[in-house]
Amino acid sequence: MADEGKKTTTKRDRDGQPKPAGAKRPGKAAPIEEDPDALMTATLRAMEWAQKRRKQIVYGVAIVIAGGGIAFGYSYWRSHQEEQATSLVAKGVNAELAPLRTGDEDPEIARRLKFYGNEAEKQQDALAAYAEARKKYGDTGPGILARLGEAGIYLDKRDWDQALAAYNEVKSTSLAAADPSLRLRCLEGLGYAKEGKGLLDDARAAFNDLANLDLKGAKPLGLYHLARIDVAKGDKAGAIDKLKTAREAVTAPGAISARYLQEQIDRLLGRLDPTAVPKTPTGPGQIPGMPAGAGPGGKLTKEQI
Repeated sequence: MADEGKKTTTKRDRDGQPKPAGAKRPGKAAPIEEDPDALMTATLRAMEWAQKRRKQIVYGVAIVIAGGGIAFGYSYWRSHQEEQATSLVAKGVNAELAPLRTGDEDPEIARRLKFYGNEAEKQQDALAAYAEARKKYGDTGPGILARLGEAGIYLDKRDWDQALAAYNEVKSTSLAAADPSLRLRCLEGLGYAKEGKGLLDDARAAFNDLANLDLKGAKPLGLYHLARIDVAKGDKAGAIDKLKTAREAVTAPGAISARYLQEQIDRLLGRLDPTAVPKTPTGPGQIPGMPAGAGPGGKLTKEQI
């Protein structure tokens, strides 16, 4: 999902809810011209070599520790733990982002990429990978992000209690204390889960904490969610006021790029007060949505660019 890996985060398909960005496994991509068969052969040989010499490697680390290199030995072990955890987290993320089977997949792509029959299958594989990473390496950064990945899937499955438990667990970690972007993910998830349980006042408290988080971009996101809660509670005026403030924040000079959030703000605000959302000017030879003054075909001049 955060967020250095996580999140983690799965796209929400509920009306008026922002979609968190998907995470990708960190690492250097292989050049396109590389021979995949040669790469696979080399990888298998390396795995075979490591497997045959597993005991020697373990003994070697033990000798380093016994010889006084405790710090180095621990650092090596810790790095290895994090690599293993990262691999499992990447496996979970890949399952979440994997395509669904349609029956007309390109054979070459199908050979390299796993296709799933439905979302439930994807969630099952992703949860299994995240759970393994959490159980084996839960005290590492990637292990914590694996728990965040579990939380996001439980949220998608509308398993509110499991989602609450997972988000609270991540929120209480030292990693979340040090990383405000991770706290943002947790607060938003907690708000969603509480809202799903019908605990609107509790959800409001979580989203209010989100809006007050000392992190660029948190305020408009939190205000948007607070406005949704206002709508659910019948406070139309309160929702409009918050949405206007959120729109000002997200469109202010120097604001972080949040096009999707702005679209959702405009969408909800337009439903509540159509006059509150500025209309994009249009004219002869201009496509709606293009800046005023664009030439034929909606093209901009060099000066306008």
